[in-house]
Amino acid sequence: LSSLDRLLAHPRCVALAAEVDPGAAIAEADLTVSIAYTSTTVEALGARRRAFYFDPGGKFRESYYERFPNLVAHDREALVRLCEHWLHMPEADFQKYLDHYVAPEFGGCLDSGAVARFREALSRE
Repeated sequence: LSSLDRLLAHPRCVALAAEVDPGAAIAEADLTVSIAYTSTTVEALGARRRAFYFDPGGKFRESYYERFPNLVAHDREALVRLCEHWLHMPEADFQKYLDHYVAPEFGGCLDSGAVARFREALSRE
């Protein structure tokens, strides 16, 4: 079996149909981990969901996202540590993190439409 086949066979893995809106799926996830630097993590954080980036090769150690605590893992050990960190962080602490670090990047407002408004603003400029 390929790695993908083994992953899809795992009881905690869900493969969504192509018709499912990715943003809606992200907004329902407990934790989103995306390869650096796709929009998936930003979309999750914009919807007030837990997320971080994984840079397995450590190629992007000086990226913009490094300024946010616990937002980027560069190796397997950090990946495990950040999964534990985000999954076990109390909800109140997570909301404080969002309000302090993430909301200012979205004009102070985080909700399920934050990323869409951010994209709109960028396309106008």
